[in-house]
Amino acid sequence: MSGNTTAQPANALELRIYDLLRPFRNECFAELTAEENPEATELAVKHERKAIVLAQNIAFLAHNHIANTARHISASDLFVVMRGWTGDGAKTGGAIAILVRYPEATMGVVKADFEAGAGVIETLSVKVDEMLAEVF
Repeated sequence: MSGNTTAQPANALELRIYDLLRPFRNECFAELTAEENPEATELAVKHERKAIVLAQNIAFLAHNHIANTARHISASDLFVVMRGWTGDGAKTGGAIAILVRYPEATMGVVKADFEAGAGVIETLSVKVDEMLAEVF
């Protein structure tokens, strides 16, 4: 294959997506303290696994899109953009998108709107799950 059609290994994309989701992962742990909930550690591990699987699934969708368009991207071509989010966790609504920047244009991998009170990771997970249902 030529350099223009070979996608990077999924793990590079997964790591980039996982890192880009870092500001939103604290939503998963906001109410977990061992004093209030004896299962806090187990729940924290569950939430972290969900974030990791979400990154893997988004990387799959990005690779699937890349394979269908025969374009080359690197992990640094992936971006997370937000609209309407004020950084106060789940108190405000807004929208999130994972985008791929090509030389000619920017294309969306996944986009999701979230309501006030909804977590960004949870909302994104639901949207990605819907997209994956179309694949298999």
